[in-house]
Amino acid sequence: GSYALTQWDIPEQLMVKGTGKKNSKLVCTAAVNQSWFIRCAAKTKNQWQSAISDCGIFAGGKANIALLLSTDTTTWAVSKAHFNSITVDGGITDNLVLDGTQNSTFTDVQVTDDAGTGPARGVTLLNGAAGNVFHNLEIAAGVKNLEMRYDSSYPGASISGLQQAPNGNTFYTLICEKYSLAVYTKTHAVHIVTGNNNTFVNATFVTGSLTAVAIDSGSYNEISGNTSFYSGSAVNIPAVINGGYQTRLDGCFSTNISG
Repeated sequence: GSYALTQWDIPEQLMVKGTGKKNSKLVCTAAVNQSWFIRCAAKTKNQWQSAISDCGIFAGGKANIALLLSTDTTTWAVSKAHFNSITVDGGITDNLVLDGTQNSTFTDVQVTDDAGTGPARGVTLLNGAAGNVFHNLEIAAGVKNLEMRYDSSYPGASISGLQQAPNGNTFYTLICEKYSLAVYTKTHAVHIVTGNNNTFVNATFVTGSLTAVAIDSGSYNEISGNTSFYSGSAVNIPAVINGGYQTRLDGCFSTNISG
């Protein structure tokens, strides 16, 4: 069923489990827009080592961020958490944000735009977010489907050791596409403003108006393993714009876009 919530800051070590992405829906009913709808925040050394599974998170355009993983401390970040078979939808600026999140797993996650909010980003990794593994992540939301950057305005940037770019994250079977009814212009599938040692394996990137993947700065990022680039409605758009160091592309192919 659907569960109406204004906002929920999920306590550490509380496991949230529904009966399916279409069956168990957490729906935002806030009267005014708020900074986030669902938050998993590290408050102690337990570091929110818990899980959310088998449910949908629908912010409905009532929160800037639909699902925020962050911190309330200057010491601990979310770590070794698990997110399995969930849908995230309806953020105004971002659907899913990992602020310094470490060593967590995301399996069968859909990031959608059924609410039609047109977020700037579908998924955002910030501030030393590292060692996270994504399996079967589908992003069909955002002017940019996926973005990585350092952002001092988020609390994760206050943690010693996380004052750096996202690094060492791995994406297996990633799909970045445009929401079919979107009225906004998608610019990127992936934009690494800054990031290091991030790996994309067997991914499908549908380009935006500028490119499929842009790497502004960073080193040793890799795209490999039968990854494909598709033009969507754009023609002759570059597959990759690389400003990074030692970027590796291996086993990739493209259709109707530049190499």
